[in-house]
Amino acid sequence: MDKIFACKTLRGVRLGVWLAAAAIAAAVGLGPARADDGDSERRQQMRDFVVAIADTARAERPDFVVVTQNGLDLMTVEGDPDGPLATDYVSILDGVSQEGVSFGYDGYCDRTPKRQHREMLAYLEQARSAGLAVLLTDYCDREQSVAQASEIAAAQGFISFVSRDSDFGLSSVPGAPARQAKAGDVGRLVEAQNYLYLLNPEKFAQAEDMVGAVSAGDFDVVIIDPFFRNDRPLAAAEIEQMQRKPSGGRRLMLAYLNVGAAENWRYYWQSDWRTGSPTWLGETYSDDYPDEFWARYWREEWHDIIYGSNDSYLRRVLNQGFDGVFLDNIDAYEIFEE
Repeated sequence: MDKIFACKTLRGVRLGVWLAAAAIAAAVGLGPARADDGDSERRQQMRDFVVAIADTARAERPDFVVVTQNGLDLMTVEGDPDGPLATDYVSILDGVSQEGVSFGYDGYCDRTPKRQHREMLAYLEQARSAGLAVLLTDYCDREQSVAQASEIAAAQGFISFVSRDSDFGLSSVPGAPARQAKAGDVGRLVEAQNYLYLLNPEKFAQAEDMVGAVSAGDFDVVIIDPFFRNDRPLAAAEIEQMQRKPSGGRRLMLAYLNVGAAENWRYYWQSDWRTGSPTWLGETYSDDYPDEFWARYWREEWHDIIYGSNDSYLRRVLNQGFDGVFLDNIDAYEIFEE
């Protein structure tokens, strides 16, 4: 497993967790698939899944934004950073995002090793050359490191967000972004100069407090969970309020959507679900993350939950008025490969 993205989902699965999950999944028949389901097929199935999400949303909203997080090797046919692009997949994306390019790859505030840093930048340069916006999320609270991560991103033509929340929290709205927001409206993702990644609302007593803090921030793009504290969906009026920058311009609001794993606090979860029942439901990440389960994302039942039904996650996001989706755990294919 020489690909650097095989074991990286920074807010959930660390290297050791991934290896343990893969071993358990293989033992119970939920890991590497049958012989007729090859590794390359698992990757193509994830590409197809993302394309289906994009096509479904754009049938209603042609300008709907789609961004994927991590899983950069899906962009190329053979998974090599300098290889030919998988054009059917890349062409439906508006942007790609990668965690830990400079800091936070191995641990909070740890400098990313040079080899991994260079390989990620090679993929990301491919994305930029293809006309995609590139978003980097680093994790560190040291001022010098924060500045360095921002400078590295700017030098490459990427936009950067550095989370200063310990333990990869993504729970704060910084008072002053490292880079000034674009004047006026942000019509397309590639126009953005900065962004906010806010996934955990634990520091806000009420949804109204979070909405107010986001509305006051000078950001061109906001990535946020469409639910406040898991069970309270953000109202369309709240999304509309957050879409307006303090200067009066309009920004893009992207809904965080976990497409590679099921989470037992979500509205779709049923109390009798267990690993293997339903059959698409895989193992938990690990004992440290017992509430999240790898999904056999190629199964129709999971597609119905994410985008293929009137009560799907995507339908709810569209009804809330989000401008697009931010798709996480697309690198789940690594769990189901040998």
